[in-house]
Amino acid sequence: MNSKSSFCYIALSVLLSLLASSLLAQTKADRPRLILNTEGASGTIRCLAFSPDSQRLHAAGLDKVVSSWYLQRDGRGRFRPVFIGTTRWEIGRAERGLIYTMAASPDNQSLAVAGYAARSSNGDIALLDGSRRVLQQTLPLDRSQSVERWPGHLKTVVSLDYSPNGQQLASLDRSGELRLWKAPDWQSTVLRTGEATENDFQKVLFLDNERLVVAERNPNAQGAYGLALYNTVQGRRIGFLSETHTYGISALAKSPNGKRWVSADAAGRIYLWTNTTSPQSQTIRGMGNRAASSLSLTDRGQLAVANFLDRTSNQGILEWWQVDPPQRLDQLETSKGEHSWCCAVSPDGKQLAAANSNRHTIYLFQLNDEQGQPLARPLSTRREFRQLQGSGTDLWKVAFEETSSQDKGYRIGLATSKLPDGKTNRLGEIELSFDLSDLRLRKPILPNTKWHLSSQSPGPGDWRLQNAQGGEDLFLADRIRLLSQGRPQGEIQLNPDKQGRVFSWCWIPDAVGQPFAVAIGTTQVPGIFVYSLPTAGPPKLLRYFRDHSGDITSLAVSPDGRYLASCSRDQTAKIWSLAGLQLPADRPFQAEPAWGAQFEIQNGQLKVGDALDAGITIGRGMLTGDTITKVIYPRTGLPGQNYSAATDPQEMLKALETTPLFESLAVYWNRGGQEDFMVLTPAWEPLATLFLNRRLDWAMWTPEGYFNASAAEGDQLFGWQINQTDPGQPPRILKAAELRGELEKPEVLKALLKAGSVPQALQQIGQRVPLQEEPIVQHLAEKKLPQIRLLEPGSHQTFESDETIKITAYVEPPAGRKLEEFQVQAYIANIPLGEALSVVEQGNGFRIQWQTKPQQPMNRIEIRIEEKVESAQPLYAETFVEVAAKIVDQPPVFLHVLAIACDEYQDIGDWAPLDYAVGDADSLVNVIKAHDGRHYHLGKVIHLTNSEVSPEAVEQAIETLGSEIRSPQDIICFIAAGHGYAFDSDYYFIPTSLTRSYRSLLEEKAISWQLIRRLGELRCRKVAILDTCHAGNIQLDLGKNSKQVIRETRDLRFMVLAATDVDQESLEYEEFFFDGKAHGLFTMSLLEGLSGFADQSTGNQDNIVELNEIAEYTVQRVQQEIQKQNSIILEQFKGFSREDLLEYLLDQTPKFTRTEDFVRSQIPLISVE
Repeated sequence: MNSKSSFCYIALSVLLSLLASSLLAQTKADRPRLILNTEGASGTIRCLAFSPDSQRLHAAGLDKVVSSWYLQRDGRGRFRPVFIGTTRWEIGRAERGLIYTMAASPDNQSLAVAGYAARSSNGDIALLDGSRRVLQQTLPLDRSQSVERWPGHLKTVVSLDYSPNGQQLASLDRSGELRLWKAPDWQSTVLRTGEATENDFQKVLFLDNERLVVAERNPNAQGAYGLALYNTVQGRRIGFLSETHTYGISALAKSPNGKRWVSADAAGRIYLWTNTTSPQSQTIRGMGNRAASSLSLTDRGQLAVANFLDRTSNQGILEWWQVDPPQRLDQLETSKGEHSWCCAVSPDGKQLAAANSNRHTIYLFQLNDEQGQPLARPLSTRREFRQLQGSGTDLWKVAFEETSSQDKGYRIGLATSKLPDGKTNRLGEIELSFDLSDLRLRKPILPNTKWHLSSQSPGPGDWRLQNAQGGEDLFLADRIRLLSQGRPQGEIQLNPDKQGRVFSWCWIPDAVGQPFAVAIGTTQVPGIFVYSLPTAGPPKLLRYFRDHSGDITSLAVSPDGRYLASCSRDQTAKIWSLAGLQLPADRPFQAEPAWGAQFEIQNGQLKVGDALDAGITIGRGMLTGDTITKVIYPRTGLPGQNYSAATDPQEMLKALETTPLFESLAVYWNRGGQEDFMVLTPAWEPLATLFLNRRLDWAMWTPEGYFNASAAEGDQLFGWQINQTDPGQPPRILKAAELRGELEKPEVLKALLKAGSVPQALQQIGQRVPLQEEPIVQHLAEKKLPQIRLLEPGSHQTFESDETIKITAYVEPPAGRKLEEFQVQAYIANIPLGEALSVVEQGNGFRIQWQTKPQQPMNRIEIRIEEKVESAQPLYAETFVEVAAKIVDQPPVFLHVLAIACDEYQDIGDWAPLDYAVGDADSLVNVIKAHDGRHYHLGKVIHLTNSEVSPEAVEQAIETLGSEIRSPQDIICFIAAGHGYAFDSDYYFIPTSLTRSYRSLLEEKAISWQLIRRLGELRCRKVAILDTCHAGNIQLDLGKNSKQVIRETRDLRFMVLAATDVDQESLEYEEFFFDGKAHGLFTMSLLEGLSGFADQSTGNQDNIVELNEIAEYTVQRVQQEIQKQNSIILEQFKGFSREDLLEYLLDQTPKFTRTEDFVRSQIPLISVE
């Protein structure tokens, strides 16, 4: 079982109490924290909770967020869970912010979550507004008290439960401290104090509004626990139940009607109890190889049991029981090699949710048949079974390409699939690559690519690692023996509570290729620890890298030894600097590799000497020349208080040199008469982080905030969270997309690894290096970005088909700016709502209202405020909420088409002739026409080809389509096939009448994207199919402007399916046929998908082709065909080098944006006969 210690954060609280009794309330402005947007869980799910009305499901865990789904049925009666958003509490680095427990309030208004809190007290409880997805308040509310008088938990909270009336909240931490919080002010009283010995297996449960049951040590039996009853009105213990539990209480649950409840212990027992004044029990399950991690009991006497690892099968098992009489009816393996952490049955007894820890996935089972009768074996029957999964993917292996170097650039390979029998360092096989210098993702990888394997055993110099505790594999070891020439040379002893246990490792070589250190990646407390080899003394911890929040699955060193790469189950890969790791032994400050700086005493003062840009010293705000004035550091072997404050230079220097790198210190320094301080752990941050999702959208960023991302949705994959000074205020969430005009700097990322740090990269490309005092993201958030809050409606609301939805938002322009400088727009289901009904000035902002009607069963309401500027990257902010509606009759959907296609370009011009552009567009239009009448009615079709394409013709076509729109449910399909060209910040579709790329000719004859944008103003839904990236012409480079086209179209609420990404070109091959006609690969894949392959191959196999299925199928099909066709294509293009063409081919990956309306409603297009 996972028994992570909360020592680090308890110690931190003690450290802070030395500074001042009020320092818990004295908080520096928090640094922006990087967050992922994966539309689902991206880490192990530790808790599940249904809303009291059974319409929503919430999941939380090691990804530090609450993810929520609405459990709807679509217009055709199919069960379609819809992801409705993420709710965030405060987070910090590493474990700060992990959620271990969650409870839903009976009034459907709040979610309480707790775990490892981000602040100095690690027992905070967050009350979240699940309807508006914001933090309501953080408990305790009073932050002014010292540690000794702190009115809340100081240790990790492991269990929460609301009283049936929602007016009380019980909380229990690892020490056993039991607190009762009462509405409306949510002040707490201590019902039971904690103990020195801590235990994760402690639970609390309300039996009614006046009684709760809680795990408690049995004083009469060593190692045994029982269940104590407490009266919440009297605030005291009133009884102890007779049944003995071993090692602790692992789960408690109550039926929705409150008549019965269940308990489980770590030995595997499960008891059923009557909820009476004197509860009576009966045994459901005895001791065994499985211990229940979670229980959920229905009113009908059905019991779901999630289990920790079965000690025999090494599986996490989900069980389905009847309790009267006790009988297990069904079971299912939900995780292999990992615990099955949680399960939940909906209050109405219709659905069961369980977590799959291997894939961060929720299994959702229907418990009744079509007639509403209970299924005897729902886990095996799997009626309308669904899997709820985020867009990210775990990473299992990383390696540098053998040719990677400072001159040639760096490329890493990654594995997204785990080998079934994988062991340490052999968990996956490389299947895609990312060029860190050119910023390109490629899947599949180039044939014959060689990878630099830095974890092979034996290592150079015949060094070996061995599990000192026995066993062939190092997995989960905490003692590692180092051998040279087969003889033991020393041991590395990890502290399991503070460093975790081994999950991966690799050698770190010196300049001649001989290992001088070993890097160890850990689980449980994820980190990377670099130890010296015992050549001149015992192994020494040289450096600590910390930023991952999941198991470190693989490590790799670049061939030149400059960088370490890591990947993790937190779904990211990171690059770390190894600069300054190997230094001469005579350096005066021996911890220089750890701090990335030299500390030295000069004229009786402790000074910061030379510091590395990539090191943690500069990363935490100290600069060369600063004077260290005080260090508060841990001391061992002292009774009681184990931290000391030093102001003597020698004592401070010794503290910085000898304090273990995984311990926290408080460092004060002076610069030019200005005092500053930081509580820190000297753990280095990565140079850069890479995240990619299953659709191969990606984003790469630095801690400073600079980033680059794929065109379709890369800038939507991540952002930043800024915790407020007041913990009761919701954290501010910034999407990377909102800051892309300021921070999307591909040139910085491209120069990063050659330069070695962000400041050096900025210098190399001739850009200003910001001062250390300028936190870029924070500065932009405070000075330049508008703010927006959606006040109503809330996601808990459900509307009737014809009911008016009142939308109210509060928007606040940046300081010094006027509202007139911005455009504020509201959308429902991607349909613009037009002008607001009212705009009222209020405080520093404006209260704005709209009204509308529901458009479909699930309606996404969005508010966006954007600068009115002629800029490719206007500043903006947006927010959204999902609301349900009981749609009775929907109007018929009309599908309108605007297709522009050109291929008769002149050889004498800047654009080569094309073979298939017009034919491809013809085929797509014909398919749309052929399926008129089943799922849509064919509306207006305007198809312009070659000489028919002109700005005037396109403008007239848009006006015509606007007059044809009958309902907001109508769809416009815009198809563009031909050449495109970018000039400055403008993008143009090139008609055949244009032969030269002069600016004056482009403005006169080309189709400006500003003209196409007018489609976005029409009150209907839109789809764009773009095949305009220089098809057949390997000369021009769209660069950032091609990315702009896809994103602008996306921001206009189009669903975009583009043939290629960013600066890629689309090749045409005669080998690709459909229905006897030759096509480009992109169009062939679209046509195949429309013929039914999309539904059968990547869809739900219901014989209906849906728009989102088309997009998924096209991406996968193009990848498959490119891999298969390599030899054929190479033969056609003999004039090009093999390497250039192969790299070129692997860039031909379609990109699509998942405009939320289309994903949620699964727009049906074609029925497959």
